[in-house]
Amino acid sequence: MTFPSSSGPHDGGSAKTVIFIAGAEGSGTTLLQRLLSAPPRCASLGPMHSKLPEREQAAALATAFERSNAELWDQQTSLDRHEAARRELFSTTQDILSSDAFSTTTHLVLKRSFPFGHPHGRRSPDLFDVLDLPGDVRIVSVYRDPCAATYSAYRRGFDDDLRRLARSCADSLVRLAAQTSVVDPSRLIQVSYARLCRQPALVLGELGKFCGLHDAELQDALATERLIPEADMRYASELSPSEVGWLQTYFSPERRRQWLALTGQDQTSR
Repeated sequence: MTFPSSSGPHDGGSAKTVIFIAGAEGSGTTLLQRLLSAPPRCASLGPMHSKLPEREQAAALATAFERSNAELWDQQTSLDRHEAARRELFSTTQDILSSDAFSTTTHLVLKRSFPFGHPHGRRSPDLFDVLDLPGDVRIVSVYRDPCAATYSAYRRGFDDDLRRLARSCADSLVRLAAQTSVVDPSRLIQVSYARLCRQPALVLGELGKFCGLHDAELQDALATERLIPEADMRYASELSPSEVGWLQTYFSPERRRQWLALTGQDQTSR
């Protein structure tokens, strides 16, 4: 099934930018969602962080988007229901971009981690579905050290077994790397979570240029966040020595080379 390409004009939404944030769970997708949706003319549909216009219609549209999005990326959805969900997601996004409730919104910020939802691992995004959405679609892909990302998911209770979460992280990074490798570079930016924590002002400046957001407004958002430069090493002090050793062995240099494209060569680059 073919939908209109987001590279061309769209009725009721051609002037608006849709920013989709993607990354393995525990990689900082929600942090980026908060930062990029902070400017006054930005809106975020959630699910972890919502920032909506104070209009009743806005909440209803956000709920409809969440419902069709979750259905679309449910790996157990039937073919017929999957295609119906794609149509619903496109239509709902178009309604949002053209609605009076979002009339002052210039940027719509969306995010999903790879995977998301419950039971754990049942839903996983597809960037090609995102690229088919109306509006000027931009993808922000964030990469975090997989040991740190796995521990973040473990600490937050996404699963109670470290090995299952590490496998999930590895599989998600393979999927994300494969998809981002073929996305038009003008519509994609790769972000290093470690670099974001070390040089937040610089990285946000680069993101602002890519997404068409005012740098001063993004920099103001930093005041509400507590970024820790050494955050990626938290797992090494909070897990047992045997768990740390297992994680570091599992995420070996050889395995990590599969995801080199996601690291941005330790730079935020297009």
